Amino acid sequence: QRSVRNIITDSLEGTSYSFNSIIPKFSAENIFGLDASSEFEIRNDKTVASGYLVPQSNSVTQNYSLTLRDVRNFSFSTLFTLREKKFEKAFQSNNTHQQTTLVKLQSRYRPFSQGLDIDLLYDAATQRTAKLERYFYKVRKGEGQFVWADANNNGVADLNDEREFRPDRYDGEYIAVTLNSDNLIPIINLKASSRIKVNPSRFIQRPESMIERILSVLSSESFARIEERSTEANTSKIYLLKMGSFLNPLTTQLGIQFIQQDLFLFEYNPEFSFRFRFNQRNSLSQFSSGQERNYSRERSLRSRFQLSNDLSNQTDLIVKNDNAVSSSAINQSRRIESLILSTDLSYRPETNIEIGIQLETSQSLDHSPGIPVTADFNGQTLRLVYGFLGNGQIRSEISREEILVTNQPAGYVIPYELTAGRDVGKNFLWSTGAEYRMAGNVQFSLQYSGRTTSRSLVVHTGRMEVRAFF
Repeated sequence: QRSVRNIITDSLEGTSYSFNSIIPKFSAENIFGLDASSEFEIRNDKTVASGYLVPQSNSVTQNYSLTLRDVRNFSFSTLFTLREKKFEKAFQSNNTHQQTTLVKLQSRYRPFSQGLDIDLLYDAATQRTAKLERYFYKVRKGEGQFVWADANNNGVADLNDEREFRPDRYDGEYIAVTLNSDNLIPIINLKASSRIKVNPSRFIQRPESMIERILSVLSSESFARIEERSTEANTSKIYLLKMGSFLNPLTTQLGIQFIQQDLFLFEYNPEFSFRFRFNQRNSLSQFSSGQERNYSRERSLRSRFQLSNDLSNQTDLIVKNDNAVSSSAINQSRRIESLILSTDLSYRPETNIEIGIQLETSQSLDHSPGIPVTADFNGQTLRLVYGFLGNGQIRSEISREEILVTNQPAGYVIPYELTAGRDVGKNFLWSTGAEYRMAGNVQFSLQYSGRTTSRSLVVHTGRMEVRAFF
């Protein structure tokens, strides 16, 4: 109980409150590797009305949990919660009765000397939430992703209006934060994921046959994730993962479906290795400003070679799709296909010195206009890194970037994703950064960057920082 009284009237202030809670709990541990518990809570809350504490609400909460310790490479845990909260009649005008159901399951299985690793997660709850809205928060120049554009020409930054901001790769002073609006609605919130890692070399340690030798150099990792915040009235459709009810424009408030498949050749070979990757992301969001739907897909090949003791190379070939249907000014509608080739050559004459050069070229096409808009890019980066025996390092880079956009129709606004925020034309960028730990709890950092762009002459940015840890 907390009582705060007015000095003059001796009545209770609005910050006063009181509650009574009874929480019996029963548990059992290590019964054939199982831990189980149940908990029951009854709570009565009082709040201030007309200067006195009066009953406000009653709630009943039930918690049940079951955990299996690691038995034969298998473990799992589950938590089931039921909560019901009812308000007194005097408070029902501003509050509604609440029923909350929470289900959380997690398991892991690692047989065959951990050559197979399966990790599953399921988390679902009913709750009350609000529609999403974007809020723009100001940060130091160069640390954000957006700049203020003053779309309505009133000289005042409206931090809730997306039309006031545009993406900027270099001079961003604002970041976009997703917040809940004021109007609460009942939803079901589900998060589920699975990860399967297969590494045959752990259980085929001495390959003899041709098939065993092939399997021993292969490995793979599969990952899938689903998130759904939905107003679906039939909650069993969401609980039971009936995918036809997911990403529904009529009920979904926020939905994400993501899958990724990696296939490795010689993953643990220090001399050379290859990675084939496929991932796909489909999402739907209901913001207060409107609906946004996004789709992206990546297919890529990565190769790594240790050419000698001091020379290594990494090369990536990537095919990407980036589609969006949106009325938002900061997430433009687009249908982009990209082909990217990059290679990075690293030379280490000493363990604390690295000299590297990166070459990249790409072509991106936006098919959303009638005639595809093409963005051709080529870039070269030279870097030098010097380390201070575990205490810090100095890193310097200089880059040349050139991007050419063709077939622009009248009135076409280049999406940020088409050029990755780069300025059209030929640009030079350079930077130097140093980090050094001067004592066990003091770290010094210095950052400097410069660039030439088609929008300005030369822009210099510097920052120094000292951090102390206690």
